[in-house]
Order: sequence, then structure tokens, then C-alpha cells
Amino acid sequence: MKIIKGRVNWRDRWANRPNLELLVDKLCCIDEMIYSELDGFHYAEYDGAVHFLFNSDNHGGFGGRPFKLKIADGLEKTLVGPWSSRSSVANKLGFTPCINAVMVDTQKDWDGGHVYVGGACTIELVRTARNVIRIGDGIYSVCGRGEDFAFPCNSSFTLAKYIAHDGEIFYEPAVRLPDGQLWLKQDLQKLEKEPEDVFGE
Repeated sequence: MKIIKGRVNWRDRWANRPNLELLVDKLCCIDEMIYSELDGFHYAEYDGAVHFLFNSDNHGGFGGRPFKLKIADGLEKTLVGPWSSRSSVANKLGFTPCINAVMVDTQKDWDGGHVYVGGACTIELVRTARNVIRIGDGIYSVCGRGEDFAFPCNSSFTLAKYIAHDGEIFYEPAVRLPDGQLWLKQDLQKLEKEPEDVFGE
């Protein structure tokens, strides 16, 4: 899978984390993936695309829908009603580092703003395309800070890595300012460790 272009949806005026939106050459199908499992967490990576599911005793995820997964040695496994989980859990468990992203593979959907297909991809895939991911001009009404913020000229896209108090490892769209400082939408001042600029030179 190749990223053609990308952008950050800062989700202005909302407290939600920003979304990474990507136009790719081809969306991967889970049928092409081979899954590994750790403590009920099933993780697969194929050509930079990532998919994961969490299997628990509560089989109410996806309305009880069954998922037939390929696992090692050509075997298959069926999960009934698993839960979608999130990339930060996969990162905490030690799988290939990844980030949640929403993706489309047609220019028409991209131009129309119809970027609705939730998924995930590896950090390494994002690294290869970081120069074609746009951050926009700024963000309005930064939640919790009561301010608008315009990105200075020569600011650039990057990812921030930080560890939450429960040990989950997040990668989040961020801005590298011209002075080298890292800017994030979320106020992370209460973290024990400063966020890391993943693409910092």
C-alpha cells in the first residue's frame, strides 16, 4: 500500500484527537492478512496496512459477527463478536508500531471529503510519505485552551509519541514548528515524560 497524499483533520472545536486522513493507491483486505495473537489481541500487517481485533468472553462486538482469520502455517481461526480495539493497545503489547488512520483509495472520495474508512497503518508507512501530508493553516478554538492557533510558515507535519498513564503508547498527528518545538492539539502537560517527535531529525 502506498500513500499518495494525506492531511490532518484537527477536528476543530472538539476535544477529540486529530484524525490522520490518507489517500492510498489500494485499500487492503483482511483476507490478505495473517494474524498473530497475544492475550486475546489479534494483530496483522500487510504492505503497511494494519488490522487488529480483540477477542474476549463478551462476544457482542460487531453485533456478534464472525470473523474468519488466517493465522500461521496456513491455518484459520474464527472469532465471534470480537471488538475493534485501537492502535495504542497494539503498541503497548509490542506489535509493529502503528497509528489509527482513515483511508480512501479514490480521488473522488478524497476530493469530496468522504474519508470514512477507519483503519490503521504502520508508522514506517507514514514516515515514507510525511512530506505529502498537509497540516493546514491552523486550528480553531483549541479545546481546553480557549485559543485559536495559526501554524507559522515553514511548519511541517510530524507524529508525536507519548505513553499514557495506563501504559498505552500513542502516535498522534502533530506539528513541528520552525523553531523545532513540537505542537500538539491535546494538552499533555500532565504526562510524566515529554512527547517525542517521531520524525525529528
